Amino acid sequence: MLEPVRLSKTLSSAGTWTEYLVLFLRLMATVSLLKGLFHWAQVCGIGARPDQGFESHPTSWQAATVAGSISQTGGSSAFAFAAGRWTRTVTCPQYAA
Repeated sequence: MLEPVRLSKTLSSAGTWTEYLVLFLRLMATVSLLKGLFHWAQVCGIGARPDQGFESHPTSWQAATVAGSISQTGGSSAFAFAAGRWTRTVTCPQYAA
């Protein structure tokens, strides 16, 4: 029976490019999650004045904000479908039914 391959035996793990890549990807995932949460705060009206709520913005801004918040927070395909359906309903009222 063969022994499992151990990375620590084959390479020195101090400062390899894979560690930097993992660190970079984790950092970018955190930035993306925070940006998505920022967009959700705009959708929910957190921190907005009464006259600057989500409904007071143009439809194009609303659609971009909803799509961005779903994609940046790692929304599933069901959420993406719901966002597309909402966008289509808002922009084309004849498809509301």
